[in-house]
Amino acid sequence: MERLKDFKIDLNEKLMEFNEILSLNNNNYDKKKVLSKVKKLTGIYFWILEIDGINYKVYIGKTKDLHRRVSEYLSNFQPSSPNDYKIKFFINYLNEKDFKLKLFFKKSKYSDLNKEENNFINDNK
Repeated sequence: MERLKDFKIDLNEKLMEFNEILSLNNNNYDKKKVLSKVKKLTGIYFWILEIDGINYKVYIGKTKDLHRRVSEYLSNFQPSSPNDYKIKFFINYLNEKDFKLKLFFKKSKYSDLNKEENNFINDNK
C-alpha cells in the first residue's frame, strides 16, 4: 500500500462538480444491473479506488457515451483497449482485499471534452 500514497485524493476538494455514478464492491457485481444505472451521456469520468476508507485516483477519461464506455470496462479484456486493462487489473488484483471502485462523472459538451479532460488531468497530477 506504500506505493499508492502518491495517488491519494481528497474527494471533497477534487470532485465537487462530478457525480458518483456507481460503486463496485470487490468483484461482486452484476454487469446488467450496473449498466442499467449508467446513462448514455457525454462527459469526463474519473475512477477512484477506495481501500480502508482512503481514496486513490486510478484513471481520468472522456467519453461520448458513458454507457458504452462502462460496458467496455466491464467486458472481457480486449488487447486493442489498454485502458480497459487498467481497470481489470485493479479489480482482479484487489479481489482479496476489501475495496470499492467508484466512478464519478461530469456531463460536458462534446466540443469541450478534450479541453476539460486535459484540465482535469493537469489539476490532478
